[in-house]
Amino acid sequence: MNIEAKNKSYVLITPAYNEEDNLPRLAESIIKQNLKPVMWVIVNDGSSDATGTIVDELAAQHEFIHAVHVDPASKKGLYYAKKIHAFNAGYAYLEKQDIDYLCLGNLDADISMPADYYDNVVSTFAANDDLGVAAGSYRYSDGVSKVQWSGNYVPGSILMSRRACYEQVDGYRALKYGAEDTLLCIMAEQYGWRVQYLPQFQVVQHRVVGTAEGTSFVEARYRQGLSEQNVGYSLPYALGKFVRGAFLHKPYFFGSFCRFAGYVAGFFQADDGLVPPETKKFLRHKQLVQMKLKPNKANPHSQS
Repeated sequence: MNIEAKNKSYVLITPAYNEEDNLPRLAESIIKQNLKPVMWVIVNDGSSDATGTIVDELAAQHEFIHAVHVDPASKKGLYYAKKIHAFNAGYAYLEKQDIDYLCLGNLDADISMPADYYDNVVSTFAANDDLGVAAGSYRYSDGVSKVQWSGNYVPGSILMSRRACYEQVDGYRALKYGAEDTLLCIMAEQYGWRVQYLPQFQVVQHRVVGTAEGTSFVEARYRQGLSEQNVGYSLPYALGKFVRGAFLHKPYFFGSFCRFAGYVAGFFQADDGLVPPETKKFLRHKQLVQMKLKPNKANPHSQS
């Protein structure tokens, strides 16, 4: 492999549970990429539909696609934890392969993208040695609802990590209420890596975020609040998100209220112990600095 190719090499892992309607569309997008992945591991997470068959057919037709099947009996926890266990099964398979790569991508099954998407994102990593985590933006498939992100956290459905960064923070953790992607970004920053949102590179998401496990909009937003409390969001920051979201995001007030209610309820939930205490302190310090409630000095909880 020449130096240029090595510097732009990447791998993808897609956990897939009952995704027979979405996988063919995603596969078409990946196969048409200008810069294809060195390996794409699709994990059939005990699906009850034709997902397993589709994955096997794709693996038989394309050398860079690999199929992993998870025993349904081994699945533990709520939807988000199960999804990370599936991702980690794909990562364990990947580690056994003799391949070199610059970036590792977590890719949801309900995505489609233009042919230059990964070329653009991986090129950004290759040009910036301090970049640890990045992703583009997405819009919903209705063509109207464009999802707006801010700051330096990125969409988990298309999150890409530099391999060195991913290994340093010890990868994804199977958090009970999700936000494993948020935690990965927080820990990347804690260890001195830069996290970058790349809105100019856009994909299409074909399912509303947080509803893949069959929950309602209310349950999804409530669980987002639970997850934010679990990873360590400060109360002033969560309250600020509630106020801002009540006026900026539809459905106005209601969705934001459900999210904040989940955050408050999180104080009364048992800590799963998966988020390091120093990481929570790092995040709270950063959020209070952003809100100008603390002086803008070096974060004492940084690990870099």
